[in-house]
Amino acid sequence: MRRSPRLATIGMLFGLAGSLPFGVFVALEALAFRVASSASTVAIFQSVHTQGSIFLLAASWVVGHLVGYLLTGMALLRSRAIPWWAASLFIVGMPFQAAGYGTRQNMLQLICFVLIFIGSIPAAVAMLKGKNERPAK
Repeated sequence: MRRSPRLATIGMLFGLAGSLPFGVFVALEALAFRVASSASTVAIFQSVHTQGSIFLLAASWVVGHLVGYLLTGMALLRSRAIPWWAASLFIVGMPFQAAGYGTRQNMLQLICFVLIFIGSIPAAVAMLKGKNERPAK
């Protein structure tokens, strides 16, 4: 993005770091949802999540998403590639996702994803139009 190439690149790197460990947690979350009826199963699940490598992956997943969306929204605002309200939705959605992770309330995460989806529509239109920008030197 012109006017914010570093910010956009850093945002994409955080987003990538947040996306890579996703596959590890899909199975764990599905398993936990199915068998979380007993106290012993919950203890096993918590034991797995407190292991260093799993905690590191979980932290990169959460932090990567939050920081990645935040920096991407800031880069979109700064570059003026899309309307300010659309870029702002990336930033406004972050408290919902952070609260959703912290409270395990999936509805809060869905609100965040809906805001990002709405903000992404003008970004997709702008990319399809291709403003014939020259690369920054």
